[in-house]
Amino acid sequence: MRNKVLSPPIRIALAYLIIGGLWILFSDNFIESLNLKESFHLPLQTYKGWFFVTVTALLLYFYIRKLFNLLRKENEELKITKSEFAKEKKLLKSITETSPIGIMVSDTNGKIFFANTFAENLLQLENDEITERTYNDPKWEITYFNGDYLPEDEMPFRKVMNTGKSFFGIEHKILLPDGSKIFLHVNASPIIEKSGDISGVVSTLVDVTENISSAQKLRESEELLENFFTSSMDGFYISLLDFPIRWDEKSNKDKLLDYIFSHERIVKVNDALVEQYNSKKEEMIGMVPIKSFKHDIEEGKRGWFNLYEKGQTRVVTEEMKMDGSTMWVEGTYKLLYDAKKYIRGHFGIQRDITNRVKFEKELIDARNKAEQSEKLKSEFLAQMSHEIRTPLNIVISSSEYIKNELYEKSDDDLRTLFYGIQSAGKRLIVTIDQILQMSEIQSSTYDFNPRNLDLMKDVVNQIVDQFKSLALSKGLEFDVENKLTESRIIADKDSVEQIIYNLIDNAIKYTSAGTVKVILENLSGKKSISVKDTGIGISDQFISKLFDPFTQEEQGYTRKYEGNGLGLALVKRYCELNNAEITVESKKGVGSTFKVVF
Repeated sequence: MRNKVLSPPIRIALAYLIIGGLWILFSDNFIESLNLKESFHLPLQTYKGWFFVTVTALLLYFYIRKLFNLLRKENEELKITKSEFAKEKKLLKSITETSPIGIMVSDTNGKIFFANTFAENLLQLENDEITERTYNDPKWEITYFNGDYLPEDEMPFRKVMNTGKSFFGIEHKILLPDGSKIFLHVNASPIIEKSGDISGVVSTLVDVTENISSAQKLRESEELLENFFTSSMDGFYISLLDFPIRWDEKSNKDKLLDYIFSHERIVKVNDALVEQYNSKKEEMIGMVPIKSFKHDIEEGKRGWFNLYEKGQTRVVTEEMKMDGSTMWVEGTYKLLYDAKKYIRGHFGIQRDITNRVKFEKELIDARNKAEQSEKLKSEFLAQMSHEIRTPLNIVISSSEYIKNELYEKSDDDLRTLFYGIQSAGKRLIVTIDQILQMSEIQSSTYDFNPRNLDLMKDVVNQIVDQFKSLALSKGLEFDVENKLTESRIIADKDSVEQIIYNLIDNAIKYTSAGTVKVILENLSGKKSISVKDTGIGISDQFISKLFDPFTQEEQGYTRKYEGNGLGLALVKRYCELNNAEITVESKKGVGSTFKVVF
């Protein structure tokens, strides 16, 4: 049974009763023992009473003074406590309102009676709407992250109430008023009174929706990367050093290379790389460079030194497979760094290009043979040109001499014969010249010599003079219109002469009546020359083949116009050599315009 404690007023009254009684008892006995006269008894009794009253008053004064001091002190402490409580309350409110996480408090029945502003924003509800709900309100449709049903006993509030313990990182998903769902991490702790009873549960809510989404994307990326790594037809590998290193101008690079070759180990390979080396994964995992380059350590170190110097490299190397055979590999390699910029290792992507290297070698051999054949062909054509030109010139010269001697005595048939000999000879010489020119271009032996020249004075005037008599003999109007104030260009004179010669020659050849006009003008800051005629024109179907070698719109022995189909092909090639552009506009039966822009 608990002992009862007497209150201070009762204790004071009892003390006063006991002391007063003892004082009366003992003081009266003391006066009787003095055997004084009766006349002294009354004064002594009076003095005794005043003495008692005085002592009692003093005792009461000091006690009450002490009591008032205690009350005043307790009152001041109470004021301080109230002030501190107000400050703590204000601080707590400030913390909850500025907290970057949602905070809610529920009573023992699960009814929410407090939610901070962050919780309101997070749950898309006003405070009075939240406080109308319980922790397990069906409107929230609480589930696990994967959407499975979350049992009542697994909810944070219920776990705290059932165990009296705090729980952290409980994950679930809830439905918001706008129809979206968010992922929450919930921490929940009991509110325990002095009596030890639970009076409620405080919960914190953290929105991890973005983290979950990012984690999902990261997993998908990792899966995609892993799928790419494993299914790629190129060989992939990752190798890591036992301990990271720093590679800079202060490093002892020879010692570092020795360390790298003994301590950088392959940690991951894909099937394609294993297949390249005719190996097995377990044989390649853990392999260090000193083993993979045992056939040529120095060559291996040179390659790795280059990688560590540049940070990444792309090389073609001949490497040895596990079975001792060799292969050609095209590889891209890049260093891997940690957060402190130390080198952790590198990754590599390799492709077996043995067949390609073999094919390229065959192509080079074929090209060398073709170049040799082209050279022999050019030499043959040059020799044949000399062999044909020499007797042909003799024939032409002799026929010209005979014609001059017999012209006055010859009849029309003989004169026609002389003209046929000279015309056929010149035609044959032109054909030989064009074949040789095309051969020079195709074999890249043409002596291209660009220089500063005047298009009008150095080229056009001389060529136009050559064709005046021919145009006059056909009854054509042959004009030159120079719209340029300055006609200098940078070009190869010989090839430019061939371009303009062939264009004017074709224009006169394919024009039986009308005009042939040469126009020089400025076109967007560039010099252009056009050859315009009123000849037979070109069909739309043939335009695309116009510059192909040995092609003519009319083919066969019955064609009306002579030629070998090389003239415009040469014009196109010579334009390309001089970075000039050639265009053509033509209409069948109306005429053509060829324009060259330098």
